[in-house]
Amino acid sequence: PAGIPVASMAIGTTGAKNAAYLAAEILGLKYDKIRSAYEKYRSELENV
Repeated sequence: PAGIPVASMAIGTTGAKNAAYLAAEILGLKYDKIRSAYEKYRSELENV
């Protein structure tokens, strides 16, 4: 519905990974340890 954000993921390995990334981003809003770990992971992807 309009005004209600909805996240949808694909089925399979890629979808599971994307769901985990989204969960890390959401939980990182409250938990600094998760946010810093996810930010570190994302910065390491830039160097690949």
